This record gives sequence, structure tokens and C-alpha cells, in this order.
Amino acid sequence: MTVDQVRALLGAPSSSFKRSPLSKHPLDLFENAGLFVSYDSKGSVEALEFDDRAETIFNGIILQTLSPKEVMSFLQNARADF
Repeated sequence: MTVDQVRALLGAPSSSFKRSPLSKHPLDLFENAGLFVSYDSKGSVEALEFDDRAETIFNGIILQTLSPKEVMSFLQNARADF
């Protein structure tokens, strides 16, 4: 997705900034969702990062309720279903 598509989907970001002087493109922080969206140099989504406010649900499971080891196992098993 492009920057404009993400912003249209999630609403106007509360802030947009470069994480470091070497960053190619500013990232967006959607503060109410606890979501950071990083973009590559062309302005396409590169990564999503969630903070403590986010509730990340995948296949009905809140991932924050699992240990890192459980998340890895859950995602590996879910990948087999695709």
C-alpha cells in the first residue's frame, strides 16, 4: 500500500516523522491505534510496528496474550493453513 492508501484507510496520522536522519521516508504514527507504519524510499509500506496500546488479532487470537515462543509456533502453524 502507498502512504495515501494507508492514511485513507486508517485516518490522518497523529504524527509523521523520520526515525533517523538516514531514513528515506517519514513513518506514520497512528497514536490511537498504537501503530507505526514504515515506508520504503518509494512510499510503499515496508513494516508495521505495534506498541502497548495495540491489540493485534490474527485468526481470532490476541497475539499479545502469547509468549514470543507461542507467537512463533502459532504463526508457523497458521502459515501451513495458507
